[in-house]
Amino acid sequence: MEEDNANDIIKWLFKDKTQVDCKGIVEMSGDGARKTKWEARLRGNLLALEAVDFTAEPILFVCEKLEFWPSNKSQNGLSLRQNSKEFLMEFVGGDCVDKWAMQLGVCSHRVTQAEYEQ
Repeated sequence: MEEDNANDIIKWLFKDKTQVDCKGIVEMSGDGARKTKWEARLRGNLLALEAVDFTAEPILFVCEKLEFWPSNKSQNGLSLRQNSKEFLMEFVGGDCVDKWAMQLGVCSHRVTQAEYEQ
């Protein structure tokens, strides 16, 4: 994916009129880094993050080969791994964890099914 396309996709996902599968505020940490607060939006297999309380470039994940499991560090969190990078995604408001886990599982399954059908 070209970087220009990624920026356009992120802008589109964060428009008010764009319908998404899940959205919410999350705290992310990974590789020993401090926790940072992000607004997260998931549509299909695209997960976009925009910084909430600090300045950073937005991030776009294409949820291919994404592994996730309930975090053993946080009751309101999921551990995510894509390639060799691992992140902890904690949800502000615990009722979101199950919905996010289901949606991430569905989008990962769609990618796997599409690869199988090819």
